[in-house]
Amino acid sequence: MRPGPDSIPVVGAAIVAGGRCLAARRSAAMGLAGRWEFPGGKVEPGEEPEAALRREIREELGVEIEVVAPLGTGLSREGERAIALAVYLCRLTAGTPRPREHDALRWLGPDELGDLDWAPADTPLLPPLAAILRRGSPAPVPVPDPEASAMGEPFVAIPTRLGVFRARFTAAGELAELYVPETAPPAGGTVPAAGAVATALARQLAEYAAGRRREFDLPLALTGTEFQRAVWAELQRIPYGGTISYGELARRAGRPAAIRAAGQACGANPVSLVVPCHRVVSRDGRLTGYGGGLPWKRYLLEFEGALDVSGRAHPEA
Repeated sequence: MRPGPDSIPVVGAAIVAGGRCLAARRSAAMGLAGRWEFPGGKVEPGEEPEAALRREIREELGVEIEVVAPLGTGLSREGERAIALAVYLCRLTAGTPRPREHDALRWLGPDELGDLDWAPADTPLLPPLAAILRRGSPAPVPVPDPEASAMGEPFVAIPTRLGVFRARFTAAGELAELYVPETAPPAGGTVPAAGAVATALARQLAEYAAGRRREFDLPLALTGTEFQRAVWAELQRIPYGGTISYGELARRAGRPAAIRAAGQACGANPVSLVVPCHRVVSRDGRLTGYGGGLPWKRYLLEFEGALDVSGRAHPEA
């Protein structure tokens, strides 16, 4: 299920303290009575999600929170209503939570999350939340990936509402590699954010995932042949919501006959999403080839509104 234009936007708070997260049990007056959820509520028209979340938590629990970062999204249907839930990692800044609308509150450790009967939209967010709780920090700080990059440096993981991106930076702080999300943050202890560029990447990814950013503005370290670099430069000129064919990409990169080489250059792109190779499709609009897998290519193009109802793109040929 994908969120549609008629979905009801709802926000929830994964409030974390001391390696535990606060869960709230729905009362009979709320529907889905007895199910557990991340406390929160509806986003009103024209309201920013984070502002709505702070308002809802103030009303529901009588506390103030700091919104740290997106955790992820969930979708469900309650009767005729489609619910699009966005959950944020949060910290308490004032007050003690007390149930005003729910009938119970409970602090849960990572191994206790699965013991409760959760609301459908909240359930998919439990694995990434458990991984974050095991790290001992609610913040989306980069953590070591057990795999090493081709250049011998560890990746860092940056959670967003779309999932966890893996990134690597040069010693000069430039973004050298970025890969689409895994299902949960890699294991390992926390490390400090890798400077200003890592912080900017985390912020810009969160903005993209929230639908508030269409282009990225980051220093990149892209190493490749002259033609590969020309292709990567053209990829960055494809607008959000647009697609082009591999033949058009080759033409724009200065070698109209090198269609296969243009496709190979897309496959060699080390900085997914920021250099948007997912926006290149076959001439007839079919989705082909993507380093992160075709499901992710389809997901990103659907997210950007680049596909028609049949799931095909309409590229500039």
